[in-house]
Order: sequence, then structure tokens, then C-alpha cells
Amino acid sequence: LRRKLALAPKVNVSHTGRSRVFELLSDAISRGAVVLSGNHAVWSAMSEPRVAPLVLTGIHPETPMAQIDPFAPVAMLIPYGDIHEALDAAQRCPFALGASVFGPLAAARNVANQIQVGCVTINDVIVPTADPRLPFAASGRSGFGVTRGAEGLLAMTQVKATSIRRGRWLPHFDSPSPHDAELLASILKAGHAASWYGRVQGFCRLACSVWRQRRSRNNKKTRDNTNDQAE
Repeated sequence: LRRKLALAPKVNVSHTGRSRVFELLSDAISRGAVVLSGNHAVWSAMSEPRVAPLVLTGIHPETPMAQIDPFAPVAMLIPYGDIHEALDAAQRCPFALGASVFGPLAAARNVANQIQVGCVTINDVIVPTADPRLPFAASGRSGFGVTRGAEGLLAMTQVKATSIRRGRWLPHFDSPSPHDAELLASILKAGHAASWYGRVQGFCRLACSVWRQRRSRNNKKTRDNTNDQAE
């Protein structure tokens, strides 16, 4: 690993980015982190803009360096005792754009389902995320929204709903009735009672409620017509 990293090409990092990463690297090393590969001194703001990859080990998940998205070639190796400890360490980071899981497919799928990130790749790092057919979503402080895939196209659309009323039965336009609560309770019992007997009871009560409600409204219409004639 060290030999391959030594041959890895350098990456351009902005002045601000180098300065920020250098401060966090120095803080992590003061907390016990160890540089496994690379030289953190070249990350100072005064160094050249192109820097080689850096690998840290012995770093705690709550260290500030492990709580950022550096946008720089820095990797941190954090050991864990079991998968629950690994998931807990991952969830402590507020950034959740993507994650990679390596291992047997069944076990890797199980872990992938538990990681709260926008994109998970199994037995790979980043190549699948370049597939335009796959949605790529941000999560946590990494951002919001979806790009690419069908979901990405839908994210750029505006939903518009149009409803059409057919027929002349408009019960929702009627004035409130003292039998409304009884009618709704009967509908709920007819559709959701625990037994068929209870549902039959609900239908019977529903029929009675509809009859009483119609009679009440007809009586009201009769009274209204009488009052109009009297005036």
C-alpha cells in the first residue's frame, strides 16, 4: 500500500483547502493519530498546490478531522470491533454523500441497508456512481436533492394536480349535520371492524345513519321553504 501510494499522482488542492486540512491534520496528530503514508507537513498553506495522498491511522471517529469532508486526498483508517461499532462510527460523521462496503455479497448488502447515506457501492469505491442511469442523492450535511436517473429527472419537475367532479352528488357541500359523527363511525366500523359480524353491524348502522341524515336534511329544507313563503 505504501509503495502504491508513493507512486500515486499528486492532486491540486486550493490554498484555503490546504490550510484547513493542515490545521485539522496537526490537531489529529496531537490527539494520537499516526501518519501511515505521506507527509502532513507539505499540506501547509505555504506549500505547493499539488499534494500527495495522505493516510492516517489511530484516529477516533469524533476527532474533528473525521467529521469533515476535506475534498482532498486524505484517508483515515478507523479500526472497529464489530459491524455495529463500524456503523456507529459512520453515523457520527454529519456528511453522508456516499459509502463503500467490501465483503461477501450477502453480508455487504445487510450493512449497506443500514448505512444512512445517499449512495452505497459494494466492493467498489466510486465507479458505479458515475453511471447516469443510477440516481445520486445527497444526505446529511452533504446537501439535498437527487441528480441523474429517473429520480433525478423527477426532481426537476413540478407536480400539478387536476381533479374533476362527475355527477351531481355533492355531500361535502352540505351543511354540517348532527348525524355526521355517527355516519363516519359507521363507515369506519363497516370497513375496518375486526370481525365480519362487526362489519355487518357497521353496514346496518351506516344504512340507518344515512336514512336519519337524509330525513334531517329534508326536514330542514321543508322548514326553510316554509320560512321563505312566510316572508
